[in-house]
Amino acid sequence: MNGRIDQPGDWDVFRFQGRAGQAIVAEVYARRLDSPLDSVLKLTDAKGQQLASTTITTTRARVWKRTTRIPEF
Repeated sequence: MNGRIDQPGDWDVFRFQGRAGQAIVAEVYARRLDSPLDSVLKLTDAKGQQLASTTITTTRARVWKRTTRIPEF
């Protein structure tokens, strides 16, 4: 999936099917593109319950990557 910020305050939402124990990998390439973007990533279940989140602010890393697993219920 690929998101794009078009204007201040813009945000993108993506929906996908996942299974308990499945690994989800999120990557932010903003710095590689010389963007000053500060990103917020949230993983929620179908009911909107937050499973994982992170905020990515100015960093020297060219690519930010996080892997998390969908929890067992």
